[in-house]
Amino acid sequence: MKKIILIEDRPKRQTLFLGDNNVKKLESIENLYLPKEDKCRLYMEKINSNEIEELKEYDMILIHRSSLKREGLENIEIFCKEESKDLILFSGGNSQYIYSNEPYQNLTINSKDFYSENLIGFITNYINGNSESLLELIYKSNWKLGEMMKYRLLNEKYHQEKDIEIQIEIEDKLNMIKETLSLQRNNNNYKEEIDRNIEKIIKSL
Repeated sequence: MKKIILIEDRPKRQTLFLGDNNVKKLESIENLYLPKEDKCRLYMEKINSNEIEELKEYDMILIHRSSLKREGLENIEIFCKEESKDLILFSGGNSQYIYSNEPYQNLTINSKDFYSENLIGFITNYINGNSESLLELIYKSNWKLGEMMKYRLLNEKYHQEKDIEIQIEIEDKLNMIKETLSLQRNNNNYKEEIDRNIEKIIKSL
């Protein structure tokens, strides 16, 4: 079984978004460590100071992004890259999610979306080794559909955009989605394949 640590320096936010009953369920999950408020602050100080060795025992780290200094964010990202740890950063200041699976799985997400009805099931599946992607936190088992829909919208925007620099930025996002879905970048019929897969998934719902 895998192990997770959730570092949250504002525990009242958990109750606000999840409710008392779901917080109790969260606290009862085996192999999920929820350090208390003072201990969380200690972890954050250590991350900011690049003293992160004790996090090696965890397969995934969930942490309140805004609680870290810029150096702390760099430290945890380098640590997760070197140790192949999955990382989720949540913050109320994030308006949209950002996901990448290269060179390690990482997801930046809004706090309200993090503390959603999907969280407990996602954590349980991850601990039991039944998770394919961090995007399951957002889309559950239909996470591939979400990425395909995002690809379709970005692809349309790419072909409508006249600014070359913006086109390059969109192309980078499209390539990232291709990597997420484990499909080849040089597939000229990628849009058609996306459309077929979207139709197939929707019919199965």
